[in-house]
Amino acid sequence: MQVAGASCFVCAKVVDTVNEGVGCRADRLVAHQDCAPTGECPLCGSAFEPGRALESALGAPGAGSKLDGIRGWLLLFAIQLSFAAVFALVSGVVVLLQSSTSAGVFGGAVSAVLGAYGGYCVRLLWEKDPTAPIHAQWLLALGALLPLAAGAVAGNVAGAGRGLIWWAIWGPYLWRSKRVAAVYRRND
Repeated sequence: MQVAGASCFVCAKVVDTVNEGVGCRADRLVAHQDCAPTGECPLCGSAFEPGRALESALGAPGAGSKLDGIRGWLLLFAIQLSFAAVFALVSGVVVLLQSSTSAGVFGGAVSAVLGAYGGYCVRLLWEKDPTAPIHAQWLLALGALLPLAAGAVAGNVAGAGRGLIWWAIWGPYLWRSKRVAAVYRRND
């Protein structure tokens, strides 16, 4: 059970660090220390355990774990996606404003939509939302397929290969990475 990054069952805000969290092992509840003044689980009545004790006992990566945090290849992916989302959104809007053909408008709209969805995915990644890898995988799939459709409409498929390359590189990483699984673990 991961404490850091989990939602407090009392205030529904994120527990930022393992040291500020407490929880019940049996009921898998997590709370801020300040939100649990009685120090007891409301469901079973047992005493809350410190967050660090819960994480180490239940095998979740705590502070100092090799897999804790957005680092390594995951950091590279998040940074690349941040820049790509901004670029896609801005270039899509520019194309929409300057294009006079239906193919150009379609291509600009595809780029703007992918950029906006990319921005949403970036926010989820940086906030360590458990749904972030799923949204990132959808974005990669859409980023590979929609430019192919836009290129087919415009009669130019050459530029659409970028999305396929991104999908081929980052898709398997998001599906199989131990770091991604540890950072975005669901707290069910």
